[in-house]
Amino acid sequence: MRALIVEDNPVSSSYLKKILPDCFECDIADTGEKAIDSFIKYCKMGKSYDLILLDMILPNMGGDEVIKKLREKEIEIFGENRSKILIQTALDDIDALSDKFENYCDGYINKPYDRYDVIGKLREVGFEVDY
Repeated sequence: MRALIVEDNPVSSSYLKKILPDCFECDIADTGEKAIDSFIKYCKMGKSYDLILLDMILPNMGGDEVIKKLREKEIEIFGENRSKILIQTALDDIDALSDKFENYCDGYINKPYDRYDVIGKLREVGFEVDY
């Protein structure tokens, strides 16, 4: 399986890559623009990411804009076949995020998180992974 980690903090992206199960090969983008470019490049190879882990606070282009653009491109290229998108956030108001992105993402991971939080969320959205 392949994952795209969208995180502007290199320590956080390295940690997330480290705690993801070994079954995931990871690409990392540190800006929204790079995430969209990586996504399009991968799609043009006829493939889609199984998982996208998206930080909401990014430089230049916020996570809210990134997630909408990713879904637009995905529909344009693949139709209804969707990557699982998990938003990672330190924001306190998850209910507001849930309402805003209900049709765009599959779940949320609150920062700070650990391996068990991430794997639990992966299982919740349908991945068969071990701790």
